This record gives sequence, C-alpha cells and structure tokens, in this order.
Amino acid sequence: MAKVRKDEADMDEDERLLASDKGKKLSSKERRQLRNKVSACAFRSRRKEYIGQLESEVAARTNEAYETRLQNRALYDDNARLNDLARMLLGSPHFAKFLNEIPDTIHPQVPVYQPPQQPQQQLQQAPVLKEATAPSPRSSRYSNTQSIMAMVPN
Repeated sequence: MAKVRKDEADMDEDERLLASDKGKKLSSKERRQLRNKVSACAFRSRRKEYIGQLESEVAARTNEAYETRLQNRALYDDNARLNDLARMLLGSPHFAKFLNEIPDTIHPQVPVYQPPQQPQQQLQQAPVLKEATAPSPRSSRYSNTQSIMAMVPN
C-alpha cells in the first residue's frame, strides 16, 4: 500500500516534527520512538472509530431485533385469533358439506357435523331462523356454549 502524505493541517505536533528539518536531525532511536508514538496514536484513533461503528451497528441490530419481535408477536396473536375463528366456523353445521368434500388429511382434528335427516317438504320453505351453538361441547375452549340466532337458508 502506498503511503499517502497528510496535509500540514491534518498532522498533529509529533507528525509535523517528524516531517520537519528538525525531525530529520534527530537520532534514529528518537525518530523511531517518535514514529512509534505517532503510529500508536493513529492506531488508537482508528480503533476508537471502528469501535464506534461496531457499537452503532449493534444498536441498529438490537433495534431491528426488537422490531422483529414485536412484529412476530403481532403475527402470532393474529394467527391464534384466525385459528380460533377457523375452528369456530369449521365446527359450524353450515360447513358440514364442505368438510365432507375435502380429504381427511387437511382437517383431522375438526369434528365433522352430521346433520339430522330432514323431511323433503321442509327444504322447500323460505329461510328460517335457527339456533346455532358453539362448535364442540367436548372442547374445553367451548365448554360454555352460547346460543346465537342466525339466518340459515334451508
């Protein structure tokens, strides 16, 4: 690597002394000590700058990790909410036909609702209000079943 000369303004007192005529008159031992001093000072300066860069990078990564954790938590909560909604909807008797059409490998844990046999004349009537209940009374999550009224076509 080629040496790059510094401007006079960028040099400290020891560097100026080394570059001056007075520095050239110093003994080799004194010049070596002065060069070592300048070199050590430059090294400490570079190291300080490098450590500052690393610390700022650590702060940025820590912030990024925190933001990612927040996003992960939000997605986890959304996923749990949507899974609960899917279980509730798939446990509904209105999805029985759909559940019977898809393979068992997709929904092995979801109980399939089997509707009771209804007479043909009741199927031709207009939509009737029916009482819907929570999906599975066996499930501890839905142990306190609530009734709601829903418009269901026959």
